[in-house]
Amino acid sequence: MEQKQPNQMIAALWTFVKENREDQFGPHESLYVEILKQWENLNRYSMAWADPKSQRLAKDYWRGMNSWFKKFIRQQDKVLEPQAFNNRELFNLFDQTAKQMAMDILLMLPDGQTKQPVVKINDFAFRLRTELLEFNQLNRDGLTPADFELLLEYWHELYQLVGLQDEEVN
Repeated sequence: MEQKQPNQMIAALWTFVKENREDQFGPHESLYVEILKQWENLNRYSMAWADPKSQRLAKDYWRGMNSWFKKFIRQQDKVLEPQAFNNRELFNLFDQTAKQMAMDILLMLPDGQTKQPVVKINDFAFRLRTELLEFNQLNRDGLTPADFELLLEYWHELYQLVGLQDEEVN
């Protein structure tokens, strides 16, 4: 599968959400609605005038999301066949892993409390952190094993790109 542009991934995920009525859930109850909102918000601003670090992070983010999207497409049949966790301990392990990965990633991103008097609107790291704080409110109680697998893949993709950015700074 070729690299998709952000608009193509957004359109395809929007179609999935509408066709499968994921948008009928309450706030923060659908993994796919939360990712869709994030993509729409992060794709809203042009990176043309951003500093090179923000441009690189944005490019790496969309490359990582493209990789996640390919996994999502391959897993779609599993996602559409809801199965509950048979083992609460396994659910708890997945949940704790997702929480820890999210916390690690958020700690690597700037929090806006930096020494800069103004945060630039095209500072992709700050915008990503803002979106991840919102995304992290996802209610994981209703996630199936297939959803959790994709959630962990999502955090893994972000961890790779944010971790690489963090290493470049140090």
